[in-house]
Amino acid sequence: MGWRSPALHFLAIGAVLFVARPWWERQIAPRHAIASTTDDELLRREALELGIDRADPAVRERLTRLGRFVGEDARSEAELEAEARRLGLERRDVVVQRHLVQMMHLAAGKLGPADMPTEAELQAYLDAHAQAFAQPARIRLTHVYVSRDRCGAALDAEATELLRELRRTSTPPDVAAARGDAFLAGSTIGPASAAELERIFGPELARSVAGAPLGYWIGPVPSPYGLHLVWVHEREPARVPPLDAVRNQVLHRLLRERSEERARTRVAALRARAVGASGQ
Repeated sequence: MGWRSPALHFLAIGAVLFVARPWWERQIAPRHAIASTTDDELLRREALELGIDRADPAVRERLTRLGRFVGEDARSEAELEAEARRLGLERRDVVVQRHLVQMMHLAAGKLGPADMPTEAELQAYLDAHAQAFAQPARIRLTHVYVSRDRCGAALDAEATELLRELRRTSTPPDVAAARGDAFLAGSTIGPASAAELERIFGPELARSVAGAPLGYWIGPVPSPYGLHLVWVHEREPARVPPLDAVRNQVLHRLLRERSEERARTRVAALRARAVGASGQ
């Protein structure tokens, strides 16, 4: 059997793997394990390494309560906490783990005074994310409500006759409103977006007024409550508000993104440090 024999190749490869296995376990395996470790687990380990669990009042109180559960009530709080730690509960208790991870996430994403955006940066952010802050088109209308509960089977006939009269006499909306039944949201609505109109009246009325002419009675338009005769006063087109009108929202969103990016950077550095330490 020569060196070209498949059997000898198999034996040679097996020998190399056998010899290399201890080196792989020392060098490659720890790095692979760290690479597959979640960010939360890295942060939890870092919190324990830094001793945050020993300084955080919430963790210490939790461990004291756990120590009382597994120990004796007559012990002091320090003894109960020590008992919980003896059992390794600072590493095993889910509540403690979640709290430590949350604290580390907050610390990793912490921003400083230098991270506060300038006016120019706020304006640039608003310009780049205009759709997120855009105000939808809005409509202001007056409606005359004809109640289904009051009219019953005569609902359609009464609403149609009232609409005919309003058009014939060119009744203005402020006068016509008194001709209808009382409506919980009032007779004049808006300016309101399509979504707001839908919440008040239902989808059919919101769709009907979207393309209705200005200054003209339309209807009868149904809602879950009855029928409505509608006069559209004006429409406001969709627009991006000025920075002064949405400053707080823009600032909050920009700082949140910066905090998230800072946290990702710090966790990545923590992972790189752990990988480097595992290779030593």
